[in-house]
This record gives sequence, C-alpha cells and structure tokens, in this order.
Amino acid sequence: IPPESVCLNFDRPTNELAISWDPTSPNLQYFKQLELRMDKPDGTTETLFIATDADGGSYSLVMPTNPFTEDYCFYLVGINICDKETFPTEKFCTIRELNKPIEGVSMKRVTVEEDKRVLVEWFSSNEPDFKEFEIYRSSRDVHSSFSLFKRTTDTFLIDSSFNVDESSYCYAVVVTDICGHASEKSLKQCNIVLRGNEKGNPDFLFNLNWQAYINWEQGVNDYQLEYRNDIEKWRKGSNTLSLLTQNITDNYDWGGYYFRVTATKKSVQVNPYQSESNWIYLIHQPEMWVPSGMSPNGDGTNDLWGVTPLYAKTYHMRVFNRWGQKVWETQNRKEQWNGQTKGEKSEDRVYAWYLTFTGWDDKEYKMTGTVTLVH
Repeated sequence: IPPESVCLNFDRPTNELAISWDPTSPNLQYFKQLELRMDKPDGTTETLFIATDADGGSYSLVMPTNPFTEDYCFYLVGINICDKETFPTEKFCTIRELNKPIEGVSMKRVTVEEDKRVLVEWFSSNEPDFKEFEIYRSSRDVHSSFSLFKRTTDTFLIDSSFNVDESSYCYAVVVTDICGHASEKSLKQCNIVLRGNEKGNPDFLFNLNWQAYINWEQGVNDYQLEYRNDIEKWRKGSNTLSLLTQNITDNYDWGGYYFRVTATKKSVQVNPYQSESNWIYLIHQPEMWVPSGMSPNGDGTNDLWGVTPLYAKTYHMRVFNRWGQKVWETQNRKEQWNGQTKGEKSEDRVYAWYLTFTGWDDKEYKMTGTVTLVH
C-alpha cells in the first residue's frame, strides 16, 4: 500500500518543486517498489522516480511551465512482485496545493458549560492530508494578540483554565497538513460574560448587561435571559437583541437569584447553535417596614400589627412590655399580632419590639423600636 499523501513545496526563485512522502509499512514479502508519478496538464503521465524501499523519500524537479496555472498532479503507486499496482485515494495537484494549500474551517460556537468551563466547537476538515488543528486564544481586549493554545485532532476543546465570571477569551482555528502547510485563522468567537447589580427600594429590580456574541455568519437572532432561585428550575426572562435589560422578580420572600443569558445564531436550522454565558448570583438586600401603632378594636383598621418583610431569609420578632416580659413572639413572617397576651387583651400602652433577620447575603440584621397599642 503506498503512502496516501505527498507533500509539495515550490521554490519560486529556482522554479523547483520538491515532492516528499512519509514511510509506509508494506508487506515486504511481496513488496517490489514505489513509483512517483506525475499527471501532466496535457493528460499524459510520467514516472519520475522509483523507490525500492518504503522508508520515505523526496524528489525535486524544475517545473516546465507555471505550476500555479498549469495543473500537475503527483502520487505514489505501490507495485508488488506480481507487478500489481495499488493506487492512493488522492492525487496532490499543484493548482490546489500551491495556490491555496489548506482550506480552513469555520467555528460552530464558543459557550460556557455549567458556569465552570468553556466549550469550543468547530467543523471538521476535508483536507486529504490533514494533520491536526491549531487552536489560538486571545483575550477579548482589542489590544490582545492571539497565541497558540493547543493542538488537537478533535473538533472540540474544553478550556477550564480561567474564571468564566471574570474573563472573556476569543478562539480561532487553523488547519494544518502533514506537509507543514497551514490555513488562515478562522474568524474568532468568544465566550459571553454576564454582569449585573441590584437596584433597591423603591424599584427592587436587577440591572443586567452582557457582551455581544461575534462572528456567526448571519449574526445573532436573539439573547434569552433566564433566572431561577436556589430551588426552582430556570425561568425565561427578557428576550432581546439588546445587550442589557432589567429583571423584576415576582417573589418578595425570596431574595437571591441566578441569572444567565443565551445567544442563538440566526439560522434556518431547526436547532441553531447557541452560546450560554456564565451564571451570576444577585441578591436583594432585605427590607423591613414596621408600623408604629395598632388599635385592635374590631373596626377592621389596624386591628393587627406586624412587619412587612421583603427578601428576608430568616425572621424572628419579639414584643415586650415595659417590665421586659415577652408578650408575643413569632418566626413566621406572615403572622401578625392581634394585641393579645396568652389570649387576653393587652393593656393600652407602649411596647418594645426586637427583630432579628437574615438576608440572602447571610448577614444577620437587628432592629428595635416601639409600638403603641390603643384599643
């Protein structure tokens, strides 16, 4: 079996073409020779060189005409002792090899996986003497230059070498062949970094912004924001082409939320490529509104007294009379005091209250004050 590929390297000053090939492993019991052949532009074939071993080799010739415009095709034929010829599956021709030695590939996507690492995917190469892909990486910063990050024969790469919450890196792919030729770099694509902050009282919302996804051929169809608390599944938020949005949560008892944004490629495909950002965790600071009085007289106004807590994780309210005796206590943020102590009406007077609570920042907060009870 002959080598499947030959390498063509042309020296312009001398008009000399060097053809080289790698060793092969034939069955030496039946091996006779390898013949390097050249198909000429006029349709004839010439045997250039005969090798009686399979150790690899090279051959040079001065080209009779311009190999960039006149197509010369080279290949090795294996011949056994019975003079049976075995041909390779590919011929290597000067117009394609010298004018455009390597065809590059396009990127599929760069996406963050589970807020931990970056997955980079690209298309496979059709290069007949393909060797490997070179993956180049740079910071998204406009002044950053690419450097070689990894070589691989796979069509994907996992990068867990940086914090996806803080940095965005761009990737580009180069195809190389066994002759040492290289394609141009693909258009770069970069992971998305999502950032945000809380806007508190009276708006109680989150401001979110993210980086654009770049270099999909048709661009981005949309960005889908999603959010969830610590125990629920992801819910859809804004769907937009903008790079910023606001999100208002609808649960005033829960103060901590995860956010992520996903870019979807503009495409006619049923399942277009998507790129997910990092996840960020944002919290609402807890807020408490405590009324200063109550009048439990059954008229339906101020008959109950209690706190309106927002975004409190834990909650503990205690009420004391002027002698320091506890007259009411609750850890249920929805429970309110009816003005009674052990089932009896409490006296009209001023009572002290002491409130402790925690927020989704896991800090403990303390508040004190008084409430005036008047029947």
